[in-house]
Amino acid sequence: MPKRITLQYSGMPAYRQPFLDELVRRQTAQDLQYTFLIGDAQLDPTVTTEVTGSEIKYVRNRYLFGRRALWQIGVVRACTASDLAILELNPRIASTWTTLVLRRLARKPSLMWGHAWPRAGRQARSDALRSLMRRLGRNVVTYTHTQADELRSAEPGLNVYVAPNAIAPSANMLPITSTGPDVVYSGRLVPQKKPNLLLEGYARALHIEPSLGRLKFIGDGPMLDELKAKAEVLGLRERVSFAGRVTDQMNLRQHYGLFRIEGVVGGSSPREWCIGPVISGSVILRCRVRR
Repeated sequence: MPKRITLQYSGMPAYRQPFLDELVRRQTAQDLQYTFLIGDAQLDPTVTTEVTGSEIKYVRNRYLFGRRALWQIGVVRACTASDLAILELNPRIASTWTTLVLRRLARKPSLMWGHAWPRAGRQARSDALRSLMRRLGRNVVTYTHTQADELRSAEPGLNVYVAPNAIAPSANMLPITSTGPDVVYSGRLVPQKKPNLLLEGYARALHIEPSLGRLKFIGDGPMLDELKAKAEVLGLRERVSFAGRVTDQMNLRQHYGLFRIEGVVGGSSPREWCIGPVISGSVILRCRVRR
């Protein structure tokens, strides 16, 4: 009988579709049976579920205290019954705590998957709860080797593994023909990602390097109108474009030029920010933006 594995997540965007597809593709050969329990959106309402598949069971998220916490209906029973439960490492999901305790009492293994540390960093006070969740699960999968090494050093009693936040099929890993040194931002247009600082830095960079290509924003979010208005004020109407959400990888690669910026635009100093941190290609843009 195949080993039953249940993966729980509050909300899963489209970029994780290849990851789920790969798990499903391998399950028969590995004598596994996956079930994915996924809610409609994470606590951040801009992160919505877009993945599809026959192994997915969409569950209802009940948001609590103004979306500061949530309970996933039906998840506790399903996860407790499975041979292995892969759970989102997020202390604000109340149903995960119940699942962890019940599985610990039943001596069933759990695997926590997510960022090792809170958004505020490993020294944040909120890491006390996250640490308790990690220790209840005993097994943790982080997104990066750096976080895994930090976690092994901080909590040597844990079994720590590494798996990427998302994957892409090798068939999509094709050379990109650059049309020029364009700057491409790919991600949600939300304050946490700081796309406004990228726009301001790009405007300043043009004074240093006028031959710099266009700035392309790929994504959607509540800051879209604000960014468009700021581009107008900065006189960049002809240099900045907004492509909207592009989830298909083959369509996305058409927008990439010499380098690309993903994720957070930020730095470690509370007063200085650098454009980055993930840059691919041969051109590196370094601009300091004072707040």
